[in-house]
Amino acid sequence: MLDDGRSKKLSARFYRRNNKGEEMTERELLLSLKAARELKDKYEALLKAAKEDYDAAEQAIIEHLEGIGADSTASFDGIGYASLAKPRVFASCLKENEDALKEWLKEKKREDLIKEQVHAGSLSAFVAELIESGHKIPDFVNYYLKTKVTLH
Repeated sequence: MLDDGRSKKLSARFYRRNNKGEEMTERELLLSLKAARELKDKYEALLKAAKEDYDAAEQAIIEHLEGIGADSTASFDGIGYASLAKPRVFASCLKENEDALKEWLKEKKREDLIKEQVHAGSLSAFVAELIESGHKIPDFVNYYLKTKVTLH
């Protein structure tokens, strides 16, 4: 957790008291809310930038390993190594193809995936199973593979 210099646990109860332990005024409550929002926005921006940096570094490792035809890096003292994990499948279906998708799932005896809507995570897992077993995926089901790196 990021440390902004405060050691007290931030809770609703904490925010109702000022530095003297007295009940906060409406003005103090508003100032406290604004300060908390600014801090939250700052951390969200930092997290967004960190995620972008991580994604770029991960993509660079993937491109490097694919470029040299390897599935893992060398192991380095104090760092470890990275390896390419099995690509994760992300499947979806356009709204206009939903009826065809439901029929196809029924044909494949996977009615359990059909709810009011077909859940994307469940569909992705099912499509991954089919890909692994060499079955054809219908044109109305969209999917892509995303390679991730595992750090060891």
